[in-house]
Amino acid sequence: MSGRRKQKPAKLPRADVTTDFGVDEPGPRPVVVFILFETAAVSLETVEPALAKQTILGMRAIATPSGRAADATDSFATEIGKTIVAAQVMPAPYPAGELDFAITSSWMWPPGTEASVVRTARSHVLLVVTGGTGSIVENHLVATAVATLIAKLPGAVGVYWPAGSIVHHPGLFVALAAEMPSPEEPPLYLWINFHIVPNTNGTATLFTTGLAALALMEMEMQDIRMEAMDLREWASSLVMHQLEHGPVLGPGDTIGENEEAQLGVSHTGSSFGLAGTILQLRPL
Repeated sequence: MSGRRKQKPAKLPRADVTTDFGVDEPGPRPVVVFILFETAAVSLETVEPALAKQTILGMRAIATPSGRAADATDSFATEIGKTIVAAQVMPAPYPAGELDFAITSSWMWPPGTEASVVRTARSHVLLVVTGGTGSIVENHLVATAVATLIAKLPGAVGVYWPAGSIVHHPGLFVALAAEMPSPEEPPLYLWINFHIVPNTNGTATLFTTGLAALALMEMEMQDIRMEAMDLREWASSLVMHQLEHGPVLGPGDTIGENEEAQLGVSHTGSSFGLAGTILQLRPL
């Protein structure tokens, strides 16, 4: 994706305007990831030593006493700075019904592969990242780095990011994660699902799942005349602007590539059943 032209948001509101739009203030919160395996047994014995050799956001991992047997291979716990990272092998398939939406809305799987392969998983690893003094984005970056190590284990068939209702091919997840990490250039496509819905009039509507976990409102861009990938990249640039400057898109604001292509901003209920108030952008 690095070779595609980025769409730049134009005439965004200033960052010093009020940001009291009813969104929770950012703070430490758990980041949960599931790595799905086609094998009934998974060993995590190589992950913690590999993690201890890495530097993540300038910090090294330190093993956390957890009362585990010394030879246990089904779990680990560690601290990266003050952030707690824990993983546990769950020797059972992930509930298939909870994956249906992620499978049908998947758009990043490599050619010749299908997201439905995750339904064959016979076990999964639960990864939780919580606490710490870093930002929500930094905790997401820690979770991504650790999930990458687990996704490299034999038998991995998918990485499920439940906050974004998105499932990834493990090889592609590892490849995209290798292009980061930094808070300035986070791998948004790993955390957020930018869904595209074609309209009968030739336009498309985009809606997100995953922004709520980043303390932002989910976003809908209605009736946009733009190619799907260009629309996703423009939407991701709007997300980055909010992560850098706060939720500055208020009701009545307008944004656009030029004076003739302006979108009006409103805070409203979702057209796609998303919970809470969403950020809606629609052509004027």
